[in-house]
Amino acid sequence: MLKGLENKMTKHFLQIALMIGIFFAPVCVFAEPPTEPNIDLMISWEPLSDRTMVLNYEGLSFRHNIIDHKAINHCKEISVNKDGTTTLLTHIGNNAYEYILITAPEFYRIGTDDWEWIGIRTNEKYAGW
Repeated sequence: MLKGLENKMTKHFLQIALMIGIFFAPVCVFAEPPTEPNIDLMISWEPLSDRTMVLNYEGLSFRHNIIDHKAINHCKEISVNKDGTTTLLTHIGNNAYEYILITAPEFYRIGTDDWEWIGIRTNEKYAGW
């Protein structure tokens, strides 16, 4: 008799846990993405082959679309332009490059997690260009 009571309690506990999990799961799925920190707090950046630029912060990274890039004579400078774009000057190998980025990031990741697209979770316009 005691064993039957234990099985019923276990079954009841699992049902409650499942109901709580179903209730809180949508909250986790639709959580707002993190806000990109001020560009002064950026640790490093790197261009990717898909025409995006990764901006790395402490434990957080964001990917921006590259609008344009070209070879230049100087390197390692950051500026936020009046038209809402960001310009990064960097040195890769023996060449210096200028990258112009859309200011709003398209993707983010926390630590080494997978990249998450910001537009899906915030329902914001994909790009203002």
